[in-house]
Amino acid sequence: MAYAAVTDPDAYDAGRKQRQTAALLALDIPGFAAARERSVAALDAAASDAKARGGERDLRAGRKSVDPDETAFAVLALPDMWRKAAAKPSTWPKDAAALPPDFLPVRFERAGSRAVAVSLSQNFDPSGEVSAGGYWIHLSGDGGKHWQPPLYTGLADRFPYVVPAEARMPLLGADGVINVEVEVALLDTASITYPPVALATRRKQSDLYLAIPVADLERDSDGDGFSDIAERHLLLDTAGEDAPMLVGSQPTAACGPLSNEQGARIALLDQLFEIKATPIVEPLDMAEANLDARIGQWGDAAMGPPRAVFLLGNPADFACLSSDRPIIVYSQRHMAALARKSPDFRAVEMPAIVFNRARDRGYAIWSAGWTGGTFRLRFEDNRWKFDTISSWIT
Repeated sequence: MAYAAVTDPDAYDAGRKQRQTAALLALDIPGFAAARERSVAALDAAASDAKARGGERDLRAGRKSVDPDETAFAVLALPDMWRKAAAKPSTWPKDAAALPPDFLPVRFERAGSRAVAVSLSQNFDPSGEVSAGGYWIHLSGDGGKHWQPPLYTGLADRFPYVVPAEARMPLLGADGVINVEVEVALLDTASITYPPVALATRRKQSDLYLAIPVADLERDSDGDGFSDIAERHLLLDTAGEDAPMLVGSQPTAACGPLSNEQGARIALLDQLFEIKATPIVEPLDMAEANLDARIGQWGDAAMGPPRAVFLLGNPADFACLSSDRPIIVYSQRHMAALARKSPDFRAVEMPAIVFNRARDRGYAIWSAGWTGGTFRLRFEDNRWKFDTISSWIT
């Protein structure tokens, strides 16, 4: 188990990935060698093209470099005493409880009965293969045997900060402050493609730390279950026409019986988010264009059952819907603001359902940017049933 071994995902996965790579290359599959050669050639060409164009990344796939919003936490220079200290690896003790399955551990620290962990999750930072998600803090008052509810920091991985697994400065500070040693490794959003084969950094800096008050992480001013930090990150702190819609927060007195079309849309929503996938996260500044080396350096993103669902669509389509978990509906005008929160924030665009005349058959093509597919819908036995016609992943 990763939780009982080491919290650095690359170190934990390295041997397994190498064995998987060797096993793949040893398979005697007709056409596999030729397909692999084509893939290697395509990766080499993409890497050469990116290197040749250098700073002209704004031309790549029509993307531009986006600057992330400033963090609300104090960004401080690492004290001299810690700059000179040796970095210590962070291992997960066998007597500590595991984090929830959708949180990937990065650091663990314990001092007496106090314990703190830093993790990555895509719960509030759905970035597909581009990023492992956002950073969360986990606190324990009994040395890690039990964890309090996770606290979101609003900090997206590599946008611009990275929390190293091996650090010099202790996490546990005084007066309810968590001191998180960080490096700046700002992902250049202009370098993003799907699949992401040449992600690059635009700015780097080391010897920094963030002073994060626990009270700021816990604060939920309106008591809606989203911390103030999460509300800012997800644009839920806006009001009026500029606000995204939190499904179930509007009056439903005008909602009558669901039509077949509305029922199909709700059933499609359920079907989409029963799909569980773990995207491959591409490292930054990969010098190697060799396919074997790339496979060995890919890391996993913790996805698990999401705590919120992010949709790109028409809020009116979901006005009469209730849900047992948060569903936030964004319009296209929200995308620019979300792009400054997470690199390539991926809301799932709800597809139009193409029905037959009787409205009891249909199909829908969906996409989350890095994965997608096509469903056939059938209304039988008074409920909608689904067949997967096709699926894809970058």
